[in-house]
Amino acid sequence: MRTLVSERKRLTGRPYVMKERVTASEPESRLEYDLLAGLPVRNYHATVALTDAADGGTDITWSARFDPPWPIFKGLWYGAMLKVLRDVSAALAKA
Repeated sequence: MRTLVSERKRLTGRPYVMKERVTASEPESRLEYDLLAGLPVRNYHATVALTDAADGGTDITWSARFDPPWPIFKGLWYGAMLKVLRDVSAALAKA
């Protein structure tokens, strides 16, 4: 299992189409979910935490773990998934 952590406030990217199941939620502070479809990874589970930033904004901490479809390329999958987390974090920050 890999663990990714991405803390970003501004990045650009396009939306991804995914099917997810929420497994835990604390309104305005934390969300946990499993990815059911949309990316070719297995056992994907993520946590998104929102905290007050020192500058008055909001910090987004997005951590995820998953099994890559082809373990021999796990480094490439790690990089690709980090980009997905950054892009989606950017879209969330804009919203």
